[in-house]
Amino acid sequence: TKSFSFVRDPVERLASAWSETDWRAYRPEFHGMDVTRARFGVFPRNTTAQARAFLEDMVDGLASTDDIYAHAFSQLGPLRHHAETTGPVDFVGRLETLSAEEGNNGWSTVGQLAGLELPTFRHTCGEHGDTNGDSGSRAREAMETVLETDSRVQLALACAVLLPDSVCLGYPSLVEPSRCEEEGFLQKGTTWNQLVERVKEALCPPVRSLEPLPVAVGKE
Repeated sequence: TKSFSFVRDPVERLASAWSETDWRAYRPEFHGMDVTRARFGVFPRNTTAQARAFLEDMVDGLASTDDIYAHAFSQLGPLRHHAETTGPVDFVGRLETLSAEEGNNGWSTVGQLAGLELPTFRHTCGEHGDTNGDSGSRAREAMETVLETDSRVQLALACAVLLPDSVCLGYPSLVEPSRCEEEGFLQKGTTWNQLVERVKEALCPPVRSLEPLPVAVGKE
């Protein structure tokens, strides 16, 4: 039996997750949710204030109380669960390579693992037309603005919330490690390298093969 999974850039994942969360949260057909229980529920929709509040909900642990936040969760949890219950994942690919331009690299590897010649990966299968990057979602635009311009949010994400994704999956950080040290994210007497090693030991799942980052995603 072979196992595989795909991951995506964690910053892009947050923008996508907020767009989908906002779209579902206010729709009865998705059972909605009592948005007053969440910090983001008290802010006007499609604003940067609401997008920032969603990130604060995640940091405060409110996201763990409702499945509607599931789109924002890191894939590290499921990967670790598989490793602990079944064994290391055989292959972890990148969402960024699942396109004709990238040659369907990860998808081809999945076919090789399965011993099958798979058809070309279809992005239209199960796509979220109302919330994806081409949807014109105002909620998504608000979150992208926060992620691109709010230096405090960038610090909190890079130095804490998304640090495991950077360490374990190799995605580039929003800020340089020196900024994290300067802003007090390290305990006294702890070096950045020591922190990274602790994250690896505590959170990084064993993976037999991790697809390299495309050049456009990694640092040149």
